[in-house]
Amino acid sequence: MPDGDIAVVGHGALTYMGTAVGEVLNSRHLGALEGIGPASLSSLRQALIRWRKRAGYLEARVWVGLFEVSEDVLHRLFDDPLMLVTHYRSNPPITPALFLDGDELKMRIEVEQPREVKPVGIEEWLAPFLSRRRATCEVSVAEKENLEGDGLTLAVDLQWSYPRGATVNDAWKFGDEVQTLMLAIEEGVLPRSAALDLLCAGRWNLFKGQPETEWLEAKGAPYDHLERDLGENWRLELAKDVAAFANSPGGGLIVLGLVTKNRGDGDVIEGHKEFDLSRVEASTYRGHIAQLVYPRVEGFEVRRIKGTKKDQGMAILVIPPQPEGSRPFLVQGTIIGQTAMGAHVLLPMRREDDTALMEVEAIHARLRLGEQVIKGEKA
Repeated sequence: MPDGDIAVVGHGALTYMGTAVGEVLNSRHLGALEGIGPASLSSLRQALIRWRKRAGYLEARVWVGLFEVSEDVLHRLFDDPLMLVTHYRSNPPITPALFLDGDELKMRIEVEQPREVKPVGIEEWLAPFLSRRRATCEVSVAEKENLEGDGLTLAVDLQWSYPRGATVNDAWKFGDEVQTLMLAIEEGVLPRSAALDLLCAGRWNLFKGQPETEWLEAKGAPYDHLERDLGENWRLELAKDVAAFANSPGGGLIVLGLVTKNRGDGDVIEGHKEFDLSRVEASTYRGHIAQLVYPRVEGFEVRRIKGTKKDQGMAILVIPPQPEGSRPFLVQGTIIGQTAMGAHVLLPMRREDDTALMEVEAIHARLRLGEQVIKGEKA
């Protein structure tokens, strides 16, 4: 029956909304992630194919709109036909959305743009991010009516070689990541979710003009360039920067080889400079961090990226978000003048686009609070 629901055994149902106006070969369904989310993508694909065959729409493109609400809330929405027709009459009915194209399950993400904005380089931005997830995309731009009138809609259709056992929830989260990335690109902001992929793919040109941030630090050269002034004590500068990102809830990236220029309101990336990769040995950097930063920085990683010349390139220090219970991360030692004071302890913090040391008042307050908790006193 064309007006029947699609049921995925054991995982709820998708409610049929009918075909799009003037597009008989496009049908729409809506469902709640609470109900359909745990279903495997393979079982959903099979259910959509069965529904299409039963409905007699053998060539139909079947759209699936998913909502992050409970099934009860969605059912109340279904009780308001005007709401459904007004807001979910188009294809896709909501973004991101899954759709059956032929016998292949794909995903579409749409972002509305002002007419004067041109989607330049979207595929270039997305390619490294998608490649690691075994996905490709097709980008298109179309005129589309929206609440403010006519405008441009940027559409990205994803083809995803999803792993065995992947669920509808997994697909929706992946689509949401891509949509967040697209919005960041539209706003001209370096997308954090794709930064590491872009850097590893050697797309340094896409970082030009971007400022340093609370999660991104650019260094024009490896830390050993400080050896002339500090000798072996350059290791403390490395430890201080890594510990600062470890103390930040979101972690961060330190990119060796990105050149910056101060434009008065902060450092802005203006290019890159490759160096001899032998200057950054992963085991050496990890050893310095293990020796000088306490507690252990989980997942600390050194990635060397080959450049245009033999044995040349750049490097990325990856500091993942750390468990809240592990913070604060301390550095054993500091430099006073040109002398290393090993008995001293530093508590570095990331503040906007710079590394700073926590003030003595704040450290005292933390120590005092800890003593009160241990003694059972009231704060």
